[in-house]
Amino acid sequence: MTEPRNTSSTQPLRIVDQRTMERIFEITDAQGISREEIRVPLAGEGDGRIDRADDGTWRITIPAAGDLESFFARLAATFDLDLE
Repeated sequence: MTEPRNTSSTQPLRIVDQRTMERIFEITDAQGISREEIRVPLAGEGDGRIDRADDGTWRITIPAAGDLESFFARLAATFDLDLE
């Protein structure tokens, strides 16, 4: 199966798969964050982003390329800092 291509570059478009969602949920569940408070766009973008919206939901955008483990570490650290 061929990965979808990002038409603006030659890099493949990173799509959130089940494994990635499970890893995000592992991190957010451990922090006691409801899955109803999480929004995850299906495509990666830039270096990834972790933002809290005015309505209290979290928007988690995975990076378009690179190592996801470093992003997951950043995600966990963001919640540790925000919830203290």
